[in-house]
Amino acid sequence: MLFRSKIVTFNNLTKKVLKAATEFSKLEYKVPIEYDVKACWANTLTEKDYIQPHNHFTSDLCATYFLTAPENSSPLHFIEADEYIKPEQDLLIIYYPHMMHGSPSMHVNEKRITVNYNLKIKSEFIYSILP
Repeated sequence: MLFRSKIVTFNNLTKKVLKAATEFSKLEYKVPIEYDVKACWANTLTEKDYIQPHNHFTSDLCATYFLTAPENSSPLHFIEADEYIKPEQDLLIIYYPHMMHGSPSMHVNEKRITVNYNLKIKSEFIYSILP
């Protein structure tokens, strides 16, 4: 039963991420674009762990959800903008796939856990807007 409960929670998170991505597209493009999940994974960082700078250029949109964020844990760093996002539990960040990002080395011995998404535009949506 506990395993089933976790699946429901994860499905709810994914639905919220997809809804937030559509809201982002309404603000950014003035069109409510619908997305599907292309890939999803979790990262766990503890003391001295870091994430190398990278991007997700083959996706249409990306999202990072902070499941846990201990005090003073490593920020999400967007390289080109030189912007640091302070981790907060339950914080969702949506960003463009071309943006180089990573996380500097952790200096706390607690787990910072993120759930990450690469999103793609739903093919049905693309066909619905074509002439």
